[in-house]
Amino acid sequence: MSLSQFLDVVLPSDTSLNMPSATDLHIDKAVANLLEPQQIEEFLFILNNVAQEKFSNSLSSLDEKSYLLCIEKAKRVDVYLVNYIVQQCLTAYYTHPSVLTKIGSGAVPPFPDGNSLESDDWLLLEDVYERGPIYRKVI
Repeated sequence: MSLSQFLDVVLPSDTSLNMPSATDLHIDKAVANLLEPQQIEEFLFILNNVAQEKFSNSLSSLDEKSYLLCIEKAKRVDVYLVNYIVQQCLTAYYTHPSVLTKIGSGAVPPFPDGNSLESDDWLLLEDVYERGPIYRKVI
């Protein structure tokens, strides 16, 4: 079991949404550069142990539903490590320029030159403004 096999289950490609898989974008290499090798080894070791205990089978032979269940059960072994690695994988994927473009948020930072915002109707706050201060002054 490797990090790329983990990503193939967690972030697979979706042809109906035209989304690439995490391994197509080489997210496994990006995440491996962010983490210590021991963290990845321990994470995969925990997942494999959970698969053996829960399903008496190796992690690589499980179906997607069982695999995802193993990830949830692995959180009971080391919640910080599992959540941290999953968070790093999701962050690396959803901040990739290709994914940002496909989900419609654009591959540019939101400010100052990026996504435009709709103008607000500030008249909605007029009643609150006219009410005046509603706090008590402290000496």
